[in-house]
Amino acid sequence: MVLGLLLSNCSSTIEPIDQKDNPIKASKEVKIFYSDPNEIFIMHNENLLSLNYAGFVRPKEEYIKTAFNHCSLYKKNTYFLYKVTKNFTQFDYRKYFYNGVRYSGYRFVCEQNSYLARNKIKTYSLKHYNQYLEYLFESTQGLLSSFEKKRIISEQEIVENKRKELEEKARIAKIEKQMRIALVEVLEKEYGTVCLKSDDNDKFIKGTKEYDDCLIETDKAAIAKAKEEDELRKKKKIELDKKLAAMTPTERHAYNCSETFNFKKGTEKFNDCVFKLYTAELEIQKLELEKKVAEANAKVASNEQLRAESLVKAQIASANAATRAANLNRSMQLMKLSEQLMKGNQQKNPFDTNNVRVKTTCSNVGGFLHCF
Repeated sequence: MVLGLLLSNCSSTIEPIDQKDNPIKASKEVKIFYSDPNEIFIMHNENLLSLNYAGFVRPKEEYIKTAFNHCSLYKKNTYFLYKVTKNFTQFDYRKYFYNGVRYSGYRFVCEQNSYLARNKIKTYSLKHYNQYLEYLFESTQGLLSSFEKKRIISEQEIVENKRKELEEKARIAKIEKQMRIALVEVLEKEYGTVCLKSDDNDKFIKGTKEYDDCLIETDKAAIAKAKEEDELRKKKKIELDKKLAAMTPTERHAYNCSETFNFKKGTEKFNDCVFKLYTAELEIQKLELEKKVAEANAKVASNEQLRAESLVKAQIASANAATRAANLNRSMQLMKLSEQLMKGNQQKNPFDTNNVRVKTTCSNVGGFLHCF
């Protein structure tokens, strides 16, 4: 740290040419080494080994006035950042390399409010800064605060700001209206009969605000319900996966056949189901092993051709495992339909998807079949 302080004494005391006649200066003694619409750096050189190190001293009033004049040009307030710690206050005093020259000084931020100013700890334009002095301020632990100096807004600017504010509100309102019209057109196809007034209900007349509100609220309720059901399904699946993982293969197959596919224990269909799951799981585990071997071979392959061939084999094995699980699921669904026909369940069409648990799915999880 001492070495960093000594090296920082090499900062230039010569102001850049483009800043010498800057009219915003509060006095001739003020030296600016960089400024832009977002910030201004005012030079302040001193012996950093002294007890009166600038990083712990509030900047001079002419510095604050100069920064205020600068930020006011861009219709912004002036902010000076500092951090309050347990033992001291660390001001935003830095060392930067700019155009190949090292400078030291205070940094002031130009912004519309203190919240935005405090989010500008990093400088916008000075890309090459001294890492040591970045540590002094940016890494100092403490509560980040800011001194604020607000500019006086003219009556003309107040009127102009009000005009811009009203224009922005009108623009946003127009967009929201267009979005609402488009949304209602879409929702009407799905919920029109739910919200439309008729002889059988006391709902709303098409084209009224109440009718549009009904469509939107109905859709919100449907989305919330679907989300709740999806979360419940995910929770149940996680619980089921844990339960199945703790079972032996025999217990897992019996559980899937009775609880997931609803085959009664001891029946021929139940025994067929258990056998299908058992043989399918063995096949999938074999394919998983082939995939792992192929991936291992790809890692140690000596040339690109062998590596590509191994990767293709791994992809084929993975695809075959997924296909086997899908085929198994279709087979189980057909078994369920067949059982319904044999029981004489003729009052309903067995091929109607409303009568089939279409969400029943067998998936390959780590080489084991999980059905839900």
